[in-house]
Amino acid sequence: MAEKGAPGARGRRSGSYIYEVLGFAVEAAEPIPGLAPSRRRPSARFSLRDRDSHRLPPDTEWRHRATLPDGRAWPAFGDSASGYVLDFEGACSFLISERGASIDATPYADVPADLIQRLFLDQVIPLLVHLSGRECLHASAVLGPTGAYAFLGPSGAGKSTLAAALALRGCALLCDDCLALVERPPRGIFVLPGHRGSRLWPDSAEALSAGRALHALAGHPSKRALAAGQEPRAEAPLRGIYILEPAPSAAPLEIVPAGPQQVVPALLESSFRLDLRNSELLSRQFRFLMRLAASVPIRLLRYPHSFPALPALCRRILADAAERCPSSC
Repeated sequence: MAEKGAPGARGRRSGSYIYEVLGFAVEAAEPIPGLAPSRRRPSARFSLRDRDSHRLPPDTEWRHRATLPDGRAWPAFGDSASGYVLDFEGACSFLISERGASIDATPYADVPADLIQRLFLDQVIPLLVHLSGRECLHASAVLGPTGAYAFLGPSGAGKSTLAAALALRGCALLCDDCLALVERPPRGIFVLPGHRGSRLWPDSAEALSAGRALHALAGHPSKRALAAGQEPRAEAPLRGIYILEPAPSAAPLEIVPAGPQQVVPALLESSFRLDLRNSELLSRQFRFLMRLAASVPIRLLRYPHSFPALPALCRRILADAAERCPSSC
């Protein structure tokens, strides 16, 4: 955790902290555990308002609502004269300025600070990346000998479990939930390292933890946090994407090229978007996704969805990665 006055931790403004996350330098009034300090000029400021004064901007117009199984908005997307509004019902609302330079969080009563920080890192930062002109995918990724490999798929497909299993076998965990990408012409598309650690369902955590006690996540007590593998600090070339298609435990393991009918929906469904009415942002994102599909090999990974199959699955992925991109690539 960064300390006030520690090298690289103190911001230019007295009493603030500056952190590096997904290529952003973010200034915060309070420390955010798990983030690397930064000496760069901050491009966004994160502020926490008094929880006793929680209210949404009265002129908010709601545009889209994602819901949890219990019916709560998680989040509801809206906009107002002050900027974009994200409301995680019963937890916290965020007001994001039009260009993403300021983020004001107002928690509901009795909400722990670590949940607010988790929502900021997992939900708000990817949207800031999108506003800034880069893109993020809801994906996990690891760094192997030849570069980065990412895993896409719906919730429950095993993205986090597979990335954690590969990390425990010597790969570096680049990200668990948010894959931040940047183009470096003519070298290709690169992955920016995210904040560290895997968030696993209890059965996955038990299978991978080797008996270690793992703590529950704030706001998601059914999930467990697992730190695994090395900690990468530099961006890495994206060498391949696997679209996960879990199958019954008796099904064979299969890796085949993905066609447009699989690639386009998978990329669109995995993308973060803040303003669905902004045609410029949407058009820019779509063009980037098409360049990504044209320049990075994307394959279907059909595999038995069972923990005993994990060792063979990891070996197969590493072998496939080595075959597609030898160490000289």
